[in-house]
Amino acid sequence: GHSGDEFIKFQDFEEMAPNDVADAFQQMYTQRRYHNIMWITDTCQAATLQNKFYTPNILAYGSSGKGENSYSHHVDADVGAALIDRWTYYAMDFFNLLTPSSELTVQQFKSHFKPRQLSANPELRSDLFPRSINETRMVEFFASSGRMRFQSDLIAMKPTPRRKKRGKNKNINMNMQGECSASASG
Repeated sequence: GHSGDEFIKFQDFEEMAPNDVADAFQQMYTQRRYHNIMWITDTCQAATLQNKFYTPNILAYGSSGKGENSYSHHVDADVGAALIDRWTYYAMDFFNLLTPSSELTVQQFKSHFKPRQLSANPELRSDLFPRSINETRMVEFFASSGRMRFQSDLIAMKPTPRRKKRGKNKNINMNMQGECSASASG
């Protein structure tokens, strides 16, 4: 996708305006669906996407200001296309420093980016957030403290029994082990 002053387009098909996001955040806030949000956009004129926000407890960070582009970091010769933008490339450096107990703050995250490296001036909007960015730790938004579990083996699934055409109603149930059980009714 791409964006401009107060819009973002996905696959040249769907367009979203900042008031769409702002209204969604307001609805989420009204329904108590979040405590704090850190909204990050990395696209051309990214900071203009946060201009319409009005709901409390939101930090918003755009990789480029109004009238600025978001540039690619490098191109993969095999693929023949840019794989990552400059802001995202340098953000990954910072995110790789985070651990669940990290003391790194939002201010340190903001200071990590050098406009000269990006050829853009990232903007952080913090007027809707109740605390100082010097006191707000990045792990409040990133870095999980929970234990992740991965399934490495395939789960065997038995084939689903076929319905018989005799007018009998067959209900198929799947249990947690991936086995099927069938019960016939009337």
